[in-house]
Amino acid sequence: HALALRRVDGCAFDVAAFTNFSQDHLDFHGSMQEYFRAKTRLFDHLREEGSAVLNYDDPMIRGIAGNLRCNVITCGLQDGAMIKAENIKEYGIPAGGRRSQPPRTDTDTGTDTFALSFDIRTPRSRFRVGSRLMGRFNVYNILMSAGIAYALGFSDEVIQKGIQEAQPVEGRFEYIDAGQGFLCIVDYAHTEDALRNVLQEARAVTRGRLITVFGCGGDRDRSKRPLMGAVASALSDLAVITSDNPRSEDPLDIIRDIVSGIKKDNYMVRPDREEAIMEAVSMAREGDTVLVAGKGHEDYQEIRGVRHYFSDREVLRKAIKYGGFDGKGYS
Repeated sequence: HALALRRVDGCAFDVAAFTNFSQDHLDFHGSMQEYFRAKTRLFDHLREEGSAVLNYDDPMIRGIAGNLRCNVITCGLQDGAMIKAENIKEYGIPAGGRRSQPPRTDTDTGTDTFALSFDIRTPRSRFRVGSRLMGRFNVYNILMSAGIAYALGFSDEVIQKGIQEAQPVEGRFEYIDAGQGFLCIVDYAHTEDALRNVLQEARAVTRGRLITVFGCGGDRDRSKRPLMGAVASALSDLAVITSDNPRSEDPLDIIRDIVSGIKKDNYMVRPDREEAIMEAVSMAREGDTVLVAGKGHEDYQEIRGVRHYFSDREVLRKAIKYGGFDGKGYS
């Protein structure tokens, strides 16, 4: 938005990174082409000696490399990337969370601390890193961060230490552990691509059923609603469709848009978000996962222009404590 509205005109950047590109903000940009154009405008603001760090595995992002008149650093998992992740090991939930599988041993990092580890190969060296962050999408985030640090001239040791000390971010694939025998995860995913990524990661650590609670925001891009409904239904055992931030829209209208993309009979509608989370928890059994997506770290719901206090994380803890919702009240 800032780039499209020229709010950063006059700023000069040392490094600019393009991490990924998928549908979002079309209510503002109008089309994917305009959205992409707005993002790539960032590179017009690089200093003459600046660097562009690009996700090599995304063909659209990789395609702009030849048009940039600056130092280009590509990062990815595919052959051809300048900075590449290799020998990736994923362990599931790090210490402090509940594991879905017995811990395995990585002699380089250990699994009591890290959720994943991998080698980073750069044009100058190769070194192994461990991270408390989880999931293949975080391999990309870490790689891009390493690419930025590499462009700024940081040593391998500093990059390695920074990655290993980075803590998980609130509301981003965050585990809610209140002593329950199943997993509860909160994530900010509010686009089709983001929801698909977190569902795939959640499935990888789930032995039982995957129950997903999500909604879509009001007064925003309506075209992504059926797409999110489709991916939630396809990748979950049960999707509980509810409100997000309806803003000025009727929550039931938003839900109807979501349901229009669902092809399977594995969903239920619970417009009240707290009730939806409570019911999902009440259905969960040992080995299951409850994923609550869309709001992440946010602590409010915006309804008819008014922000009401609401925290997915707090509601999940409350649901676990009281055993969920039985249709009559909290048991």
